Amino acid sequence: MRISKTLNAVVMFACVLLSPSHLRAEDDAIGNIARSESIGGQRFLVFETGGAEAKDALPLIVALHGGGGEPQDMQSHFEKMQLRARVILPRAPYVRGTGRSWYPMEYGQLGTHAQEAVAFDMADALARNLAVYRERYPTVGKPIISGFSFGGDMALLVALRHPAAISAAFPIAARWTPSWLPTRNTCAPECPRIHAFHGDSDPVVPLGPTSEAVSALSVAGYRSYLTLLTGVGHEFTPAMDVLLQQALRCWTVQEGAEAQPRAWCSRQNSASLQEGRAGDEPR
Repeated sequence: MRISKTLNAVVMFACVLLSPSHLRAEDDAIGNIARSESIGGQRFLVFETGGAEAKDALPLIVALHGGGGEPQDMQSHFEKMQLRARVILPRAPYVRGTGRSWYPMEYGQLGTHAQEAVAFDMADALARNLAVYRERYPTVGKPIISGFSFGGDMALLVALRHPAAISAAFPIAARWTPSWLPTRNTCAPECPRIHAFHGDSDPVVPLGPTSEAVSALSVAGYRSYLTLLTGVGHEFTPAMDVLLQQALRCWTVQEGAEAQPRAWCSRQNSASLQEGRAGDEPR
């Protein structure tokens, strides 16, 4: 019964229009930069960065908030980017405290296989929504997906389960559950870039499994990387903002969406941070 209710919630996420009254009051005061819109069963914020306008064809960045959060929690991490892009911040379907979550409240009580089914179904729904976003908004190239914590889980799963749907994934403080990893590489040589950001002092999602999984994916032929931030816990810090925005800029450069010279990408490292990677250096 619990699994049935959970799957129904995923279907509602993709198919049923939610009432604006379900959003927190902050939605009425998010400022002029972000527009609150909906497609099917999903509410989301959308805005353009770097001086771009709504009519422009742009790279599309989809960023997923963490558990118990709301889309506007992610807004400050992206709205001041100098990169000309369109950013979509989806709202998760499940209630969690005063916010929302990509997992249902009963997720922790489910067995391992049931948890996987819930997570996979949600990632599949998100992948379908990516295709809808591309149809609705003029988009350059395939979408880029990112997310923090539970949202990072979803970004990673979309990359692994639907590699053709995106050009890159940037999960932040995300779980890398071993059973989520593919048994073989079915997307080479066109696999999306997977670039994780993780604090080495994260008490919620320990670094070890993330590092091991990134290395395993790299060995399997995926373009997988890890940026390690020293002294950082389970949080989306200003330093992560800087590094993520640089990585996004470099990726859109390589994809041809920006005219910035590629040499700019060699200056990603911050003097105040230690960065570690598994896999080859980005080119």
